[in-house]
Amino acid sequence: LLGVDKDRVYPAAYPLPPVRARWDAIRQGERLAELERGRLKLGESPIRDMMEILEPQGLRLVEISLPENISGIFLNDPQLGLSIIINAADHPRRQTFSYAHEYCHVLADRDRTSLVSKAENREELSEVRANAFAATFLMPENGTRAFVQAMGKGEPSRSILQAYDEAQ
Repeated sequence: LLGVDKDRVYPAAYPLPPVRARWDAIRQGERLAELERGRLKLGESPIRDMMEILEPQGLRLVEISLPENISGIFLNDPQLGLSIIINAADHPRRQTFSYAHEYCHVLADRDRTSLVSKAENREELSEVRANAFAATFLMPENGTRAFVQAMGKGEPSRSILQAYDEAQ
């Protein structure tokens, strides 16, 4: 009755105020990542497989060869729905980052019909926000800190520091 495709699942959308400065873009991306990790109940561990997270969100995920300067594309088509396209020629770790980056566009830039993430536009505030989102979404600070500490790293190297005392 409402004209909504009941078979199509849509990820959350976050209405955000316009970004006016680089620092605002970074903070907005980090906060958005925290909110989405919480919504998806991902905990604080680093994410290794973005496909496992994105597929249940009802997104079309495509890997194709793109020009070297393009890492990903976000598409919002009324008939095909929301799509993420990433560069199949990129290293798998870069692809993981690109999936997370483009997912930010899905969540925050759904009013746009498309966004192309390329080297030349990395300073645009929507791209800065998407990079901050991807970094925080994939490796939240607390989870990364716990991971490093579990390996016996990240703590001060000396438990006792002695300073020179003139009285002795």
